[in-house]
Amino acid sequence: MRPIVVIAPESDSYQMVQRIAAELGIQKNIRLHLTGLSRSLSAARQAEAEGAHVIVVRGWSANQIVEAGIKTPVVFLPISMQDIVHVLTQAQSKAQSDNPRIGFIVYPQLQTELAAISSLLQVDLRIYPSGSNPEDMRRTVEQAANDGVDIIIGGETSLGFAETMGIRGQLLICGETSIRQALLEANRIVYSRELEQTQSLKFKTVVEHSRDGIVSLDASGRVMLINPVARRMLRLKNDITHHLFKNIVDLPHMSCCLLLGKSIVDEMAEVEGRKLLFSAIPIHMGSVVHGAVITFQEPRAIAAKESKIRDDAVHAEMVAQHVFSDILGDSQSIKNVIMRAQKFAQSHQPVLIQGETGTGKELFAQAIHNASPRRGEPFVAINCGALPQSLLESELFGYEEGAFTGASRKGKPGLFELAHKGTLFLDEVAELDLRAQRRLLRVLETQKVLRISGTRNICIDVRIIAATNANLWDKVQRNLFRSDLFYRLSVLLLTLPALRDRCDDVMILARYFLEHADENALSSNEFTPDAVDMLRNYTWPGNVRELRYFIHRLCVTAPPVLNAETVQAELLPFQSSPAKRRPVISSPPSLEHQGRRDEKETILKALESCNGHQGNAAKLLQISRSTFYRKMRKHGF
Repeated sequence: MRPIVVIAPESDSYQMVQRIAAELGIQKNIRLHLTGLSRSLSAARQAEAEGAHVIVVRGWSANQIVEAGIKTPVVFLPISMQDIVHVLTQAQSKAQSDNPRIGFIVYPQLQTELAAISSLLQVDLRIYPSGSNPEDMRRTVEQAANDGVDIIIGGETSLGFAETMGIRGQLLICGETSIRQALLEANRIVYSRELEQTQSLKFKTVVEHSRDGIVSLDASGRVMLINPVARRMLRLKNDITHHLFKNIVDLPHMSCCLLLGKSIVDEMAEVEGRKLLFSAIPIHMGSVVHGAVITFQEPRAIAAKESKIRDDAVHAEMVAQHVFSDILGDSQSIKNVIMRAQKFAQSHQPVLIQGETGTGKELFAQAIHNASPRRGEPFVAINCGALPQSLLESELFGYEEGAFTGASRKGKPGLFELAHKGTLFLDEVAELDLRAQRRLLRVLETQKVLRISGTRNICIDVRIIAATNANLWDKVQRNLFRSDLFYRLSVLLLTLPALRDRCDDVMILARYFLEHADENALSSNEFTPDAVDMLRNYTWPGNVRELRYFIHRLCVTAPPVLNAETVQAELLPFQSSPAKRRPVISSPPSLEHQGRRDEKETILKALESCNGHQGNAAKLLQISRSTFYRKMRKHGF
């Protein structure tokens, strides 16, 4: 269907519309009807049924179409002043009289303008209303005949009656200017309606394909739109459009939303025995509420989305955050280590980072990754000492469906697969048992990984950065760590200095942590000289990590002055004194063949030497953690 329908009452107008539409280049958008007064309404109804965007029509026909309730927009073909003067001149010459009496049968919109023109032109003009139907028009022509008019101006219908009564007639038609103006107006309406339909289609598409249930209400609370998801959630079988929504589902606080314009956010409602989460947003135009949009969500769907977000967050965390500029310190020892690490970054060989706990091994690992050619790929980290060995293997290498009880039915990729093209950081690598070491060595040598219960090798390209706070070579000598894996991991060896060996950096780090602490009450405070000496001379067994949390502790307690007394009070009571180091048991006695009392004292000494760290104490005594814990329980620790 062409969007513009023009109803022309006579052939002259019909031909003129065709010609002007071609000049404007819109002839493809126009469908012309040549029809008289009696058929104009049926033509308009047909146009509406076929989806026309606009109807262009003149005079009495236009009034008739509007009064009939046609919903399609109507553009009136106007009669301009130029057209009226022209038709009056034609009527005077056609009347063959010096001062003819002219009857003008016209629709109401032109009556005032005609009266003004007749007085200006000094024409004997009688104006008659066209009426609302052919019978009215016949009576109007009879009235004009009784008034003795010499000629009648009007449309084809009125001139037909005039001819039967022996009265001359002059056809009233629209001029080119009026037709051009009407067609341009109609074309603008078509453009606006097509734009509106496009926007409406986009909105409908969004609503229909939304995963949320959506219901749109008018100001009285009647349903204007409901999408399929809302129908399913509300378990509706019949169409409820134009029904009062509260009669179908009575949601709490909806009257406040529609009457007062208050939003409802994340409220729970029970519908047909099911819990639904809903929100209602009022539609405002100025200060008036014109309706509301209600959205529904199922709690289980929200839970599923949250689960997916958590899974995505895990992958999002596979990004190295730190670079070499994040490593603070001016001491020569830390500068040398940074320079060495920067050289390592350009290689693809494994790196083994050695250092005491808290020296920043993962910080260096991330910086090496971000300075390497793999910087845009995943950085995957795992603490080998934080998981049971059985679980650690499945995390590293992945598993296939049904590999063990509780395994995912779809199987699971390991960290080697997730780190493909990137870096895998193995923290506390010394904690791997011999079985895991053997599998790790094979993956490093072949660059292929075999999932637990898998039957096919998966090719990978992963760089390994391992870290340990243990003496890995000592473990090799005691057959606790494979020598071939040690050599494979330590192609590039990086040893981080302890904080006590870079005392010049203590205050740089302390001031940085103080400035960036969450509680910044002390950010403008400065340490007194005696406090600085105490911090520089303290052994910091926990290294940079201990210093960082010491500063956090200061910020919480917020002492008025950062002096030596304050520092002494906030240092951990079971740590060494600021100026002295505790003796370290270099060769602890074996627990074998010791009496109960001697065994208890040996454990106490080991704990004291390791500042209370049970894992380090177990290493010092050269026994497993489980054995150490068992002996602690035995002696009542």
